[in-house]
Amino acid sequence: MVKPLRILNISLGGGRAGSGVFAVALAKYLRKSGHEVVQACSSNSFTLRSSEKERLNTHIIDVNGLFDFNKAKQLAEFSNKQQFQIINTHHSRERYLAAFAKMLYGCKARIVVTRHAVSGTVPFFGSLIYNLGADMNIAVSKVVLRSLRNDLTWKTKLIYGGIDLEAYKTPDVPKIEKLRRQILEKKKNIPIIGMVADFDPKGKNTRGHGKGHALMFEAIKLLKQKAFLIVIGPLPADCLALMEIAKNKGLTEEDVAILPFQEEIFPFYYLMDMHVLPSYSESLGLVILEAMAAGVPCIGTNIGGINEIIDHMSNGLLFEKGNPADLSKQIVRLLEDERLRTRIARAGKERVETWFNMDRVAKETEALFYQLIERS
Repeated sequence: MVKPLRILNISLGGGRAGSGVFAVALAKYLRKSGHEVVQACSSNSFTLRSSEKERLNTHIIDVNGLFDFNKAKQLAEFSNKQQFQIINTHHSRERYLAAFAKMLYGCKARIVVTRHAVSGTVPFFGSLIYNLGADMNIAVSKVVLRSLRNDLTWKTKLIYGGIDLEAYKTPDVPKIEKLRRQILEKKKNIPIIGMVADFDPKGKNTRGHGKGHALMFEAIKLLKQKAFLIVIGPLPADCLALMEIAKNKGLTEEDVAILPFQEEIFPFYYLMDMHVLPSYSESLGLVILEAMAAGVPCIGTNIGGINEIIDHMSNGLLFEKGNPADLSKQIVRLLEDERLRTRIARAGKERVETWFNMDRVAKETEALFYQLIERS
């Protein structure tokens, strides 16, 4: 029998991004495989609450920026004392922390960096740290893998990301119906289009259009038939700003509802007749996987990450990046063709269950961990 591993799984972001959700699910499934897993999180984070809900052993790490050398030293000491064999990181702040723990303070664990986003490191500097301080960089998609190699990060491996499917096996029907009454009471017989995405008005959304909220609003305005859009994910403080963008695109509160980030997102997918992710860039698109798992037909931008999940007209629909008219066309295609909606919803669900499930991710990750241990 293969000896179980001692693993420190670190995700220090707020947890609202897909990387935090993924990290907790991975820790859960590695524990199910018999490994001793500790989930490190920042205090008062969604990741911490999610970890406690899954009854994972947790460890609090609060860092001050990317170059917190004191915390890197503490991490090395903690890891060596606990005899962790693997430290797996999921966010930029802990990637540097773990690399410095190894390079400067004698951390003995193998450092694995799971990369959930297209590489945005400073050319050569960031890749130098990851080449020296990490034993392996896992890319969650081909587009992420290409970006790492373009930045000259050479210790790389592709392990596609996935989701925990357990929440979708037994949907909470009473909660779903309660949400339907609360949100859609006056929207009977009107198609419901969903979009689950964060909104960053001062960052990604202004620099690179981010998740494509404005594009989504333009596409809805172009529709000839009636439809109602639900956008879920912004911080409460940003919901009004996002609604103002919708109104500037010609929509009203009769056309769109903006709901803040939900810690339990699963029931909301069951309210949707279709889900759209109009991002301008995406490393994979876990919300598409979640919607597919709930049996919702999906539309996404034809870009790396998303088009690694969706095969156009097979298990979803793709539209041209930045083109609201094409997005509107694909929405109409689904609205007018019930057989197509049913077929791609079924195919999407099957694709997630067979390929993008967390059990497969955990097994491939586990195999990589053992390979790294055996090299010593």
